[in-house]
Amino acid sequence: MTPRIAIAMICTLILTPLASGPGVVAAPHLGAPRFQAAPQLSAPASMAVDLTTGVVLFEDDADSALPPASTAKLLTALTALRVLSIEEQVTIVDADMVEEEFSKMGLEPGDVATVEQLLYGTLMPSGGDAALALARTAGARLDPEAPDPVERFVQEMNQVALSLGMGSSSFGNPVGRDDERSWTTARDLVRAADAVLADPLLARIVATPWASVNVGGPNARELVLENTNQFVLHDGAIGVKTGTTDAAGQALINAFKYGDNIIVSVVIGSQDRYNDTTLLLQHVASEREWIAFGGDYASLGARDELAELGLWMPVARTMMVETAALERITYTITLVDGAESGSRGVVEFSLDGETIAALPVYALGQPAGEGQ
Repeated sequence: MTPRIAIAMICTLILTPLASGPGVVAAPHLGAPRFQAAPQLSAPASMAVDLTTGVVLFEDDADSALPPASTAKLLTALTALRVLSIEEQVTIVDADMVEEEFSKMGLEPGDVATVEQLLYGTLMPSGGDAALALARTAGARLDPEAPDPVERFVQEMNQVALSLGMGSSSFGNPVGRDDERSWTTARDLVRAADAVLADPLLARIVATPWASVNVGGPNARELVLENTNQFVLHDGAIGVKTGTTDAAGQALINAFKYGDNIIVSVVIGSQDRYNDTTLLLQHVASEREWIAFGGDYASLGARDELAELGLWMPVARTMMVETAALERITYTITLVDGAESGSRGVVEFSLDGETIAALPVYALGQPAGEGQ
């Protein structure tokens, strides 16, 4: 990934209560007292990564193997999309039903739903019925002669996990039930989240607070779906997935977008996943600064120097930088002699001699790309 660039603004994450909405929780936001103490989380394994730059912001036992719970459904969705088209219709059967206490989409035998609707049902309310319907249908597509199409699908799930670099994970079923074949790590779940957020459909689904779908069949009706990740009710939140079982405890893969950057955090085995996630993000923000270069930002003085030459950087970029590194960021302006149109040069911003951003320079007021 190419590093992005930044804001001249200090930010920290705090808890702000919701005014309304189901399942009210507090959410991380910008601005709060700074603190340096390491977070005391109930989760035995956790991690935070800036997906945009690839920088690991925090990790604690991120490679410990733990039960995945319903975070496994991310792999179910990713695998199903590799096998099925979203317009296909699936008829629900008895084998797709899950036990009463298990999370579900609300399907019944005889219902007819599209693959896209089942993806919504799998990822938003964490529906085991929707996940099993996808697994059964895709497994039969992979091998029409398979005696157990769901098991065939699980084999494919594990192959998809390997292709994503999730070499420390194993999945024994498509719904996240506790079993001896299922485990994952915080680091691998960051990789799964990255793949989901890179897919336009899945990224839209995991960021949706509420949705309704109309299923067909003898009992055609509307199903209202609510996202189990309560953070999606807040500005900047873009998913990704919850999970809860007796063996796994509470899991939460969460993503927020700040400026140009996507920050993903993972907690597994938590006793309070929302509090743990908030404490984790607060800790990350206490040790790093959000900075920005380009656009109307001072950019260490580069903006004013360019303005004297009738030039500017129309493109702005954001990133997080360790607080101690701020004073070591420098810039170099390189201009193209005699350029009449298009880019007039570039400003390179460097940290300890390594380029962290290179922004094009244009005539003052000229948008990026004009004249090219």
